[in-house]
Amino acid sequence: MASLARWVDFSPGDLIIKRGFQISDAIVLISGQAESVLSGKTMWVFHPGQLIGDASAYSGLVTPMDIVARGAARLAKWDLEHMREFTDSRPELRAKLLEIVSVDLAAKLYESLTNQGHSRSGPPSTAEPAATGIN
Repeated sequence: MASLARWVDFSPGDLIIKRGFQISDAIVLISGQAESVLSGKTMWVFHPGQLIGDASAYSGLVTPMDIVARGAARLAKWDLEHMREFTDSRPELRAKLLEIVSVDLAAKLYESLTNQGHSRSGPPSTAEPAATGIN
């Protein structure tokens, strides 16, 4: 998988993903931090090892927020079409990747609900809600 990745470096304030566009890559933050921004407000802060834009990428919908580098950041990107081709003959790998995405989405949903006051027991966080919260 590492050999299929494109390694991309961003400077502070660089736009990683533009709101309103479809994401065609699976993206993992390798170093630094990134934030999702909606109407000038930071909604999420991403840390190394976290997936960025996974819901939009896998749903085929456009992304509702900008993703911006908070400082120097490095990402690994995989073209989704190439990943599908690569995993077609590797069902165990495909299943593991889907499991990772599912856990990441569940944790983000849990954080969103917790941040809105719907406290429940649930999975550990993979994304940190911004201090300003989810509106």
